[in-house]
Amino acid sequence: EYRIQTREGAEWDRDYRTRASAIRSDDVRISTERERRLREAIQGLFTKSMTITQGVSRVPRHIQLHFGPDMPKVESKISIWVRSGWDVNEKRFCEDAYEAGAESPVVFVFMPRLDHEDLKEHIAARLACQEVLDTRPTPTEDTGKAAKKNIEARLERHNSAIGDIISRIANSTVVFQGGGTQVEGDTLSQIMDQAIK
Repeated sequence: EYRIQTREGAEWDRDYRTRASAIRSDDVRISTERERRLREAIQGLFTKSMTITQGVSRVPRHIQLHFGPDMPKVESKISIWVRSGWDVNEKRFCEDAYEAGAESPVVFVFMPRLDHEDLKEHIAARLACQEVLDTRPTPTEDTGKAAKKNIEARLERHNSAIGDIISRIANSTVVFQGGGTQVEGDTLSQIMDQAIK
């Protein structure tokens, strides 16, 4: 990785590295950001509408996304229970879907734990870049501007890498209906459409 050799560039770089090191060891902060990105991937599938129509009579039903360790309460809404491999293993997830029974209206979604260390590293680096940009005064000299651009470029690279990993996780996501029936499809969007119909 290219480092700017000016004094100001070295200061920005040192600030970034100090922050990245601290964030890397902050499991809560890493976990919070990872969960936010995973949620966004699922929520993005429902940007058009959180309501679908079902059956011959075309009854409208609301979709409720549920993130958490406990099964959502069954109401008139279609509940989509989303968990990740950071919270539960796939075996437990499959057992929960099976034990819910075929009559359960809950859709079970499992996002696998992939590329854990890479994801952690990119999240820490991305958060560190953002902190540096948010806290350092706006530079007026060319060397400071160049240092800022370097951090902005890093931020973009880490954002892109996080997006790639989240996409791989989304593409490997498993969806079950109650009773343990896996829903198949070419894309997660297609699988989710089939699961809630």
